[in-house]
Formats: sequence, structure tokens, C-alpha cells
Amino acid sequence: MPKGPAVFGAPVKGTETPDSTPAYRHPDFVGGLKNELDHAPEIKTVWDMIIKSVKTWPNAKCHGVREVRNGKAAGFKWISYKEVFDRVTAFAAGIKEYVKPDVTGELKLVGLMGLNASEWTCAEWAALGLGATTVPLYTTTPRETLEYILNQNGCAVIVADIPCAGSLLKAKPGIPSFTTLVVYGKGDTSELRKTAEGLGMTFFTFDEVVDAGKGKPEPFEPPKPSSIFSFIFTSGSTGMPKGALLTHEAQISVLSGAFYNTERSGIHLLPGEVHLSYLPSAHVMERAFQVNTIFIGGSVGFYQGKREELLDDLKTLRPTVFPSVPRLLNLIYDKIMNKVRATGGTTAKVFNMALNAKIANLKNGKLKHLLWDTLVFNKIKKGLGLDRCKVIVTGSAPIAGSVLDFYRAAFGTCVVEGYGATETCASATLTHPLHFASEHVGGPSPNVELKLVSLPQMNYLVTDTEHVNKMKVKGRGEICVRGKCVMREYYRNPEATSKAIDKDGWYHTGDVGAFLPNGTLKIFDRVGNVFKLSIGEYVAPEKVENICTRSSFITSIFVHGDAFHPKLVSIVVPDPEFAATWAKENGINTTDIKALVKNDVFKKAVLADIDKVGKKNGLQSYEIPKEIFLEPEPFSIETVLTPTLKMQRKRALEYYKNQLDEMLGAPA
Repeated sequence: MPKGPAVFGAPVKGTETPDSTPAYRHPDFVGGLKNELDHAPEIKTVWDMIIKSVKTWPNAKCHGVREVRNGKAAGFKWISYKEVFDRVTAFAAGIKEYVKPDVTGELKLVGLMGLNASEWTCAEWAALGLGATTVPLYTTTPRETLEYILNQNGCAVIVADIPCAGSLLKAKPGIPSFTTLVVYGKGDTSELRKTAEGLGMTFFTFDEVVDAGKGKPEPFEPPKPSSIFSFIFTSGSTGMPKGALLTHEAQISVLSGAFYNTERSGIHLLPGEVHLSYLPSAHVMERAFQVNTIFIGGSVGFYQGKREELLDDLKTLRPTVFPSVPRLLNLIYDKIMNKVRATGGTTAKVFNMALNAKIANLKNGKLKHLLWDTLVFNKIKKGLGLDRCKVIVTGSAPIAGSVLDFYRAAFGTCVVEGYGATETCASATLTHPLHFASEHVGGPSPNVELKLVSLPQMNYLVTDTEHVNKMKVKGRGEICVRGKCVMREYYRNPEATSKAIDKDGWYHTGDVGAFLPNGTLKIFDRVGNVFKLSIGEYVAPEKVENICTRSSFITSIFVHGDAFHPKLVSIVVPDPEFAATWAKENGINTTDIKALVKNDVFKKAVLADIDKVGKKNGLQSYEIPKEIFLEPEPFSIETVLTPTLKMQRKRALEYYKNQLDEMLGAPA
């Protein structure tokens, strides 16, 4: 068996009720949660952390961006902690007079909207030093959402890249409080300046603000632990986004829990670690990893901002820590496996032999294999830029156990899966790096406690002892989280806040899970998205979707049903590379995905595999889609996804109304 503890979460005696399990905590912190940093208890805010790191590692590499030589991206060019902080100080001094209070008068606000960049992070640090709160906005935020958010909080100054500046100026007539625009990035800004000034706004480039601030007195007004570090906006999958207010002490709480977990598991993160910043800066997960990296004196390299060039950025930077999401990890996995499958012959046989041997070795707690790593996997790791990676972290959505095992085996590195939410600073659970089971998301982080609350309407009770396929559990129900990492509130939304956080401080996530006998948490359902079929059975579409995407044919899927019909139907986006390989193997005269989606043989194969995967993973017959529409184009923000790439079910129903109606047929 793998090394590591036998128990990952422990119940706190006497905390159970008829409707809830006991509170579960990290086994080392049953007596009280961990909220301070072991080696730096004096750090109480993110600003404290920044100051300490700048003083400790002034000459270390801090921010890196790709150089461009002869029109092509070259290596990363680095600036030191001191150089970054000098820019932060000057920017803060230059922008201070333009930072205004929010509509409540409690917070000073600085908006941020743009692709990941040193300027984005410098502006955030400057805001924190001024005791202000950042308002990060996704680059894909629609105009009506921009107007809603900025009118709700009254943000006056926004720092944006050139494309986002254009979007903001288009929305400006509907946002009276928005008066100052600061633009960063390479390119001509003269038209943006002309438009902004024509709208009566104050316009600067980032460098102009820095130049204006040089020589001015130090402007800083450090925040308190209880100060609001940032707004983080929910995905907006069920309506307009809600602004979760996260405090500085919440961020430090998450940092303390994360580093306790890594150090106790034998992963020693040291000065000089390298992080690739490519997840959206407005997302809570990216913010957490940048904080973690700066705390240890690490280096943050920013990607070029183009998805199609991300793998080149990865190969060039060679990060030592790699946070990712299932969407990208699945893409890399599929590319490797499809290439092996297409190559065939001896190469494929050797690869599969090596992979199977290393996966078998995981049961003995072994990540390395001298022969197979030398012959096969070291080349793949180096080719991707993961040859010096110590740990891969995945979160934000479920990921198949087979994919986790692949990365552990092929890359010989620890792969951990985390669970959290915007409202908990991305913190709740984390799998142990040396425990290679994949049916759960780990035990409670040292800084939180968890409990389950019965959901009788969904037949999930805290007294349940079995889950699907006779899996032993210690209760099932809605997952609740409590700790300093939980948001203070949803901004100016007391009704939503009271629904989310109960009188005892528990945040109700809306996710459904079970505690396993070893104290880990398994997630398998959602509270909100449930509908009833005409046959009287209830279906949780996200549960079905998560299982169906384990099919090699499928990249994405949207599942639908209603009370007037007896069956489920779905919109399926096939994996084009797998589809092309399958077509060659099955004598289909085309490998073009737009042609394959119209091919009845291919469609039947996809539907058959959905049925096979569904039954294998415990879905009931009524939970398996009976008809599918094959969509050749990936789901996108322009069609059915939120800015955080989550399915917006209402939009999907409208966008695919004709296809869904045709598959469902007449009411039963």
C-alpha cells in the first residue's frame, strides 16, 4: 500500500446531531484549527507576507515574461523581488488619489481586468498596500454583467489590458462611478485614450502611473487581518455573479493549511520554486497559488495569454509546481494516448507495458521506475516541460481516477486533488500526495472543519452506511465547511448570504458527498440541479455528466430531461483526436469531426460507450442518456459557458432548444 497516514479526517466527538454528522477535522488538529504559519506567525495579512518576502529575497527572481526575438517567443526575462516592489510602490503612490470608496463607504476599491501579467499582480499588491480591496473581473465578462457588478459596488478606478479596456469603455456609459482607466500591455493606446477622454474619464497607461509615483512619499496604509483582501465573483451559472468578500486572514489561513500539508507529506517547497501563471488571475485558485509562491520566495512566470501557446510556455518555463484543471489535464492525456494509439506497433506495446507496470507500482507507493522512466517517460516529461515538477495539483471539477493514475505513473510525480469553493478561498480538502486512491478528494485541510447535513428529499442521510456498489460510508448529505477561510459575506446580498452561511458559521456548499471510513470526502452530486422524469425518477444532471465524460469519445456533455418525458437526452462534444483515430480503425472514410458527427455508425458507437461507461460507474438505466446530438464545436463562453467555464444550464437549454426538443419528442 502507499505510504502516508491511514486516517485523513477525524470526527470531533459530541458535535453530531440527528440531521448532521460530527464535524470532521484534520487528524492533527481535532482540538482546534490551524490558522497561523509555523515559520512566520507574525504574518497576519497578505501584505505582511509580501513585505517579508521582499526583505528576505530582494534579489531573487520574482516575475518572468517571455521575451520576443525576431517576432518569436524566446525564454523568460526575469525581474527581482526588489524591482517588482519598486514598481508596486511607485504605482501605489501614483494611483492613490484616484482610489475611491465603494457605495457603502467601508471599502476602497481597485478593479482589475486583463490577462495574467506582472502589471496585473503589481496593481493588486499596490492596492493591498493602500489598504484597498481588489475587484478582479474575468476577461470574458459580458457587458451587462460588468454594468451590474460595477454599479453594485461603485468602483472608480480599473486597471485593464488593452482588449479589456476596449470592453470597459463600451460599457462606461452605463457605469457612472467608473472614472479612471489604467491600461497595460504592448500596443497603441492612443484610440483608447481618445475614447476615454471623450467620455470624460481620466486615462493613464500603467507606466505613466509608475512614473508619476516615483519620488513621492511612501503611500502605504497596511490592511488589518479582518480587512477585505478581494472580491471573488461566483461563476454566475444560475444568474448574475455574487461577490464573495474574502479577508486577509482567510488567505493566511489557507496558506497555513496548505504548507502544513505539503511539509508533513514530504514535499518540501523551497525558495526558487517556479509557478506558471495561466489560470485566470480573477479565479480564486490562481490567486492562492501566487500567494503560496511568493511566500516561499518562488518565481512566477506569466504565460503569453494564448491558449494555443500554453504548452510552449509550459515547456519553456519548466515549472516545479503545476496547478491545473481537469480540462487541461484531460487534453494533455488525450493527446499522448491518441498519439500512442495512432503510432501503434512496437512503440505502443512498449508504452502500454511501461504504463501498466508503473500503475501497478503505485499500489506499493512507488512513483519511480528506473527502466521505464529511462526508456519511455523521461522523454515525455521533458517534452512537456514537467521534468522538474514536484507536484501537480488539480481542482475546480472532477477528474477521472485513470487520468490521475496516468500522471502519477507517466510523470513520476505527486498528483493531488483539492476541493474547495470561491466562498472558502478554494480551501476545504486535499488528497495526500502519497495516497494514490482516486475515489475521493482527500481529508479536511488543517484550517477547516467539514460536516454533512441530511437531504431527505434526495434520499441522502447522515445515517447512511452504503453508497453505490456497496461502498462503505459514514453518512451522506450536503457538504458544509467552517473556518476562517470562509467568506465574510456576499457583497450587498444579505439574503443570499443567510442562505449560504447558517447561524453557526457553516457554509453550505450545495455539493453532496459522503465520508469514507478513512475520513476522506467523496463528492458525487449537487443539491440544486435535480429534475424529475415523467416516470417519477429524479436525476442529478451534473452527476451524470461527470460520469459520461469518462468516455474516451467525449470532451464535454450537457444532459437534459424534464417531467414530461421518460428519458434523458444530451448534447455531446466528441474528442476530435480520439474520433479521428477511431474512424481510421473502423474503416470510416473521413476523420474530419464535422463529417463524423453526421455519421450514424460513429453516433451509435458514442452512444454505446456512454451506456457502457454509465453502467460501469453505477448509473441506473434511467440516468443514462438514450439519445444524443453530436456537436462538432467545443462549448464556449460565447455559447453556453460562464467565464469560469462552467455550464450555464439556462443558456444551454435556449441555445440547443431545437435539438433537445427533437430528441425528447412528444410529451409522454
